[in-house]
Amino acid sequence: MIRRGLTVLAWTIGLSAATTATAEMFGLAGVSGVIWPTDLYAFEQTWTGDIDVAVLGSSSASFGLSPSEIDNCLSSRLDRETTTVNLARAFSTAVVWHTLYRDYLGGKRTPKVLLLGLEPEALNARNHKLAENFSNDTHLRDLPSNLAGARTFREGMGALRPLTRGSESLGLLLAGRDHQEARLRWLMVHHGGGQYCFGSKACSRQNEAFEELQEPRWDRFLEHRLATWAGQRFSTWQGDSGIAWERLVDLVALARSRGTEIVAVNMPLHRLLAESIPTEVDNTYREAMTDLAQQQDFTWHDANKPGWQEARILYVDPGHLNSFGSRMLSDEVCSKVASLLADQN
Repeated sequence: MIRRGLTVLAWTIGLSAATTATAEMFGLAGVSGVIWPTDLYAFEQTWTGDIDVAVLGSSSASFGLSPSEIDNCLSSRLDRETTTVNLARAFSTAVVWHTLYRDYLGGKRTPKVLLLGLEPEALNARNHKLAENFSNDTHLRDLPSNLAGARTFREGMGALRPLTRGSESLGLLLAGRDHQEARLRWLMVHHGGGQYCFGSKACSRQNEAFEELQEPRWDRFLEHRLATWAGQRFSTWQGDSGIAWERLVDLVALARSRGTEIVAVNMPLHRLLAESIPTEVDNTYREAMTDLAQQQDFTWHDANKPGWQEARILYVDPGHLNSFGSRMLSDEVCSKVASLLADQN
């Protein structure tokens, strides 16, 4: 009886793994219950040509780095059309970015420049959302290393979830889940993703409507999240070693092997959050990134400085920029990217 049960379990796991592998092979891994803030499936199905710049990061990078504005700026500087996409994922760490670059940005879609939007929490091996990173945004081939890096039962279960996610992706596809986030699909298909776009009346209307919807975020954040924000993210911070740091180092090495240049941006935070980061954490994070940038010869741009931290007018909440802030940061970063692209022409 036990042997029969084990045989059934083995067949079930094998079939689930085969279904996931098939779904990933046909580009269906992006069809999931977690779409926001990037419609990965829309990217997989519609973006087939050359990419100049790809943005990876968490939701702060989705809000703060606009593909259309970066392209507007780059095109004027380089005197040619450019293509930028933003594949940022909510609460993501370098664990997720490595998977996204490896599996979505290879071959003809290998970007000339990889633009990373960073914060200290994204390199935390004890990140409070690491289980969700494993579960929602890594692939079957990542399972062994994710399982090895899991520190809790919850993270271990998250690491195992890709075994069953293929069946979920197929079910969601049949249910039409891939078309239920019309705004995000429109942004990805026509403007490369992100949360804001620029250069047309349609973009202006979308930005205004989205910001009107986001208006309560600042007050809600202060009321419900500010008191616990730093403790949740940094009470057990391990950012210059461990699985997230290792995946960042692997990502840099992989990008370099594909000929991709790298610009890493320390994303701006309002002072309410910037001053909440423990000094030891912030210093260790900056030193680690500065050293890595020097060792691997990539650009490290610090945008989390007093000018950005004081300007309430730039934010929808203390950790995310509004369209005005996004346009400013995208233009600021453009000069770093433009010089790298000019050297490749």
